[in-house]
Amino acid sequence: SGTSNWDDVKGGDGMHCDIDVTNDNIQFGTYTNLQIDRTSNGWASSSSIRGSGGADWAGPLEGDPLLSNTIYIGTDAVERYNGSWTDMSASLNSSDYLLALDVHNDGTNLVIYTADNSDLWRSNTSGTSFVSVKNNLPSNMVTDIAIDYHNPTTTAWVTLGGYDTNNV
Repeated sequence: SGTSNWDDVKGGDGMHCDIDVTNDNIQFGTYTNLQIDRTSNGWASSSSIRGSGGADWAGPLEGDPLLSNTIYIGTDAVERYNGSWTDMSASLNSSDYLLALDVHNDGTNLVIYTADNSDLWRSNTSGTSFVSVKNNLPSNMVTDIAIDYHNPTTTAWVTLGGYDTNNV
């Protein structure tokens, strides 16, 4: 019931976005290759916090589930924005961009999973180091990641792309 109003605030192809966990006036919107704008007033105005480039066409963006004004993105590395940009990792794959990302933060542990065309990584160390956890997954591209918030350091679900029997 009621009326819903939709506003086109970024235009283009509809990439990733995030609404702040504590203040819904703080929002982030992306355009191609992770060009990111941020608003603190529900898009009455906005500013660019990252220019386009150095990322996949629809590079991943995830908001921190606990910390206000904090997002994570995947370029060839994991980067964090909380007023300024910080590299969370070294390049995980210098020949490919990250395609999927998920973040778990319970105030004690910051766990990050990310993937590119050929690997899946996990950090249980707040992003200071990443280990491959691809194990026996099919060679298909990981298209999305969902961390098990009851078991974040050991369990995440992934979806796989492609046209064969290895997809979920």
